Amino acid sequence: VQKTKITIGNSIKALSRIEIIVPEDLENQYKLLKDLEKNYEKEIGTYWKNNPTKIHKWVVSHKGIGDILAAKILSQIDFSKTPKVSSLWAYAGLTPNSKKRKGKKANWNQYLKFACHQLSDCFIKCRTPKYRDIFDYEKRKQMKNPDISKNHAHNRAKRKSVIVFLRDLFLREKKN
Repeated sequence: VQKTKITIGNSIKALSRIEIIVPEDLENQYKLLKDLEKNYEKEIGTYWKNNPTKIHKWVVSHKGIGDILAAKILSQIDFSKTPKVSSLWAYAGLTPNSKKRKGKKANWNQYLKFACHQLSDCFIKCRTPKYRDIFDYEKRKQMKNPDISKNHAHNRAKRKSVIVFLRDLFLREKKN
């Protein structure tokens, strides 16, 4: 729903930019999807209130992580299928060899990988205490290497902060 809403919103902006009249049906679809997305958000919040778990409480206790992002992450992880934290990292597509190859099926969960990308953005933008510190430290460390571009260092630092978060999540879940 969110992806479709964004796509239609971008189409509306593009049509407006080139001064073409936006079809009423397109605007109605956008409003409908926006309302549907709000309803989903309410439903997810209601679900967590009615079905509280220790792991959810731990995830949302971090600055910048709400019920929606927690649901995206936790719904994609089956801890019974990840005996080691390294298998969780691989499943999230965060290992160095997690690259798409032509003709090969990806061996990671693309939805979890995307949720982890959103998670890293939250750490940076919301200055989540522990994980933003890890990001800053790793970025400074990577920038010392003259062979690495600023964007590459940024992406490596984002990956490192998410890896540490997933490790903490894994350990928290295994402890319960």
